[in-house]
Amino acid sequence: MLPKNYYDLVEQPGFLKHILYGDSVSKDMKSVVKFKNSYIEYIKFCEIWDRLVENIPITIKNDKEYLFIEDEIEIASYDIKTDSWNLYKPQYLMRHKINEQIVRINFTNIASLDVTKNHSMIDYDCDNKSLIIKTPNDMKYIPVILSDANVQLDEIDYKYLLLGLWFGDGTLSKPNKDNAFQYPAISSNNAIEMMNLLETNIENIKFYRKTNDWDFFINYKWLRDLLLYYKLDGIHSLNRVIPNELFIQLQNDPIKSISFILGYWLADGSFNNRAVIIASGNRQLLEQIQYLLMIIGIYSHLKLDKNNRKFEGIIHGDMFKLSTSLNNSLINLFKNFEYLKDFPETVEFCSYYYGQNSANKNIETPNHQICRSSKRAHLFQLKPIKISSKEFIEYDDYVYDLCVPETQNFIANGCLVHNTDSLFISIPIKDSEKLTTQEKLKISDKVSEDINNAVTKYLNSYFLPKSNISPDQNATYFKSEMLMDAIMFLDVKKTYAYKLLASKGQIFDKPSIEYTGIQVVRSNAAKLTQDLLREIIENIILNEEVPVKEKLTRTTNIVNDFHQKFIECIENLDIIDICIPGKWSKADLFINGMTLYNFIMKKEIFSMGSAGYFIYCTFKNPKIFQDSKLDMTKVKGIVIPRAYDKILLDKKLEEYQINIDSQQQWDTLYSTTVNRIVNLIKSLK
Repeated sequence: MLPKNYYDLVEQPGFLKHILYGDSVSKDMKSVVKFKNSYIEYIKFCEIWDRLVENIPITIKNDKEYLFIEDEIEIASYDIKTDSWNLYKPQYLMRHKINEQIVRINFTNIASLDVTKNHSMIDYDCDNKSLIIKTPNDMKYIPVILSDANVQLDEIDYKYLLLGLWFGDGTLSKPNKDNAFQYPAISSNNAIEMMNLLETNIENIKFYRKTNDWDFFINYKWLRDLLLYYKLDGIHSLNRVIPNELFIQLQNDPIKSISFILGYWLADGSFNNRAVIIASGNRQLLEQIQYLLMIIGIYSHLKLDKNNRKFEGIIHGDMFKLSTSLNNSLINLFKNFEYLKDFPETVEFCSYYYGQNSANKNIETPNHQICRSSKRAHLFQLKPIKISSKEFIEYDDYVYDLCVPETQNFIANGCLVHNTDSLFISIPIKDSEKLTTQEKLKISDKVSEDINNAVTKYLNSYFLPKSNISPDQNATYFKSEMLMDAIMFLDVKKTYAYKLLASKGQIFDKPSIEYTGIQVVRSNAAKLTQDLLREIIENIILNEEVPVKEKLTRTTNIVNDFHQKFIECIENLDIIDICIPGKWSKADLFINGMTLYNFIMKKEIFSMGSAGYFIYCTFKNPKIFQDSKLDMTKVKGIVIPRAYDKILLDKKLEEYQINIDSQQQWDTLYSTTVNRIVNLIKSLK
């Protein structure tokens, strides 16, 4: 059996040697995300939250805020079973405030990962060539993920290759003049080879004034028009960044993106230590290239080179190096352009991965990206990078966690990290209602112990060996979190309510009702809806004293009482509790409703970022609102502030012939959730 004080012990540092699932990452960490009907992006967690919260209500549970996601986004995640990474629909994005130190893991002198102290991490043991579960403080290597992104030679878009070459070392002296390039080749032969390549693959491109060194001029309308359109003429190469509109084009098209990066590498790149390197003093442009690589699953790390380069006795500025560990397919693509760069010696193009050389001819399939001596090694899409240092930093803000049910992991700053989740277990016992809470808790502890034994056996004999993790690293421990005697599930994901008898070993004098995903805890639900749901769930659904045959009748009476209260609120214009809370965002419902209120009050009460309360209305004479610049066919109602003058509001509604649409408003307040619960009650036998 578990020790009596295990609820206290399990929370103490060091009790769990290795944690399988951990906590959260800081707000500035970035992840690979695709918003619905948009392109893939690599952005901060706080930015993902801010964009989702415009359309998803916040659910609060145990001092944590949740955004339960339907199909709004997809997140990059790694599938250990197929050794591949892809975009998956997460279940939720969670955040909570902390005011304590977090761990910053530095793996170059620029790149880092900020995680909470108890976050679970996966380390790589170079000696034994295996993966080990560790806490952040014990980490030596950090895994980043790679993809099998594949661009063939015949797919290259040479116009975008030329654009990347220009970004590296091109000029555009004056509008409507020739585009001047200074090709950074070792010899003039390389420049000639480059011109021949471009002439072969791009129509109507012309070269002039070929010299004996590596300067040449071209005349190509597509490139000239593009540079002028984005106002890139006259900008020194050190200050160039990809304009947003062009950047989105590259994000949407991996072929154009790789073609652009290849062109930039031909201008400012090299091949060193078996890695593709792009060196430049332009950090912002290298970050954009890093971004483009990340969204197709290619991790790269940016490093500051503080060698204080000297030229003719003058110290020049620091250089930044973007080191890119490409997979075999892209390495082979770059190899096709090797002849355009005079490397000082023969370069063996192969990926810079850990373990043995991936160019090893004994590899069973040429697409394998990592070759390791361990027979169990099969995770070719993961690459460990050595951690250079770790430090504690003070942190007073939100930390974030994603739940991806299929894989239980997500990407943060290019690194693979775990996410957390929970499991409800119901134990069928005859005459359980006769047991005391103490007796139930004792049974729960015993079941928890049995689960631990079963899970440990499964992990040691199957899962960990398949994952190339040594079984002696397993110290998995499932702790009991809650004991309940009634729960209500609705036919939608992550929407339930339950009556809690005990939590973390503490028995409640009075059971506590907890909600997840239901409008009771959602910030965009009207108070009347929240109160109605509480009344039905707590006093009917989860109330064991109400006979099943009476539940529907009592529910009907509750709904009727709330509807009568709703009518009285409208008649008295006490409408805050029956309005829908919201804020000025992308939702036209609130923007139009706030703009309309400003118009009828002749005062700017609402502005961007304001919060208010929406109620559906009908408009007898839309022509009255011509000066408001609103399209009245799209205006569904009005938004009022928290504090308002009822007499003035009544006067304005009459003046502008606005009527509250009580039927539409009630249908909204009654909500799909209430309807689902009523249908659930009808199905009870």
